[in-house]
Amino acid sequence: MAVSSQVDSWRPEWYDRYSSRDTLRLARRVLETAQKHLAPESRLLDIGCGDGLLTVVLQDQCSQVVGVDKSPAMVNAARKRGCSDVREADGSNLQAAGIGAEEFDLIFSNDAIHAAILYVSKRYRPDGQMISPWYFPTAEEYREVLERNGFRDCQVEVEAVVVPLSISLREFLESVLFGFVADWADAPTQKKIFDEVEEIVGPVVCRHGVFYCENVYLHVLAYKA
Repeated sequence: MAVSSQVDSWRPEWYDRYSSRDTLRLARRVLETAQKHLAPESRLLDIGCGDGLLTVVLQDQCSQVVGVDKSPAMVNAARKRGCSDVREADGSNLQAAGIGAEEFDLIFSNDAIHAAILYVSKRYRPDGQMISPWYFPTAEEYREVLERNGFRDCQVEVEAVVVPLSISLREFLESVLFGFVADWADAPTQKKIFDEVEEIVGPVVCRHGVFYCENVYLHVLAYKA
């Protein structure tokens, strides 16, 4: 089911080039944590699954893995990668993907934690768990957010990772930022925005001719109280 008529800003080929190495490293780390809580009969929901790089690994660990993403291009890429059940829907409206209450034992999110919290706090089974490797507040701030939303035994660890971009800075900016401007800015305005951001950011993130991106992750394991 299509989620909206908005322009799909995600380009799987760019995403794979600039994120695959770091994502695979995260996959190994997340699997080490997840395997302590997974059983062959476990059911896992991956919110914001992207091109399925992690989803396809996780589905070998569980009886059922469902990936959800709002980008049609990413959903198609995930299916081509071999993900067996990927659905198109916005994380704030998972009913559109046929996701019902208390379906899953574990929620995973690499880049849609706000949607994961919303779903888990309102609809998730009481003894379920959530694992997420990426969010921006401090560990203590995020722990408070989780506790306010009914989670317990929250484990939060901060990690900063600097990675070289394998695509151009302009490609990276357009891929990441396009969704923020596509709904209100026409093409000339978008170009002006990207030009200005590239001019400001370029000298800061360029070292010896290579552009770098610093990602700050919060690795989280939390249980629904």
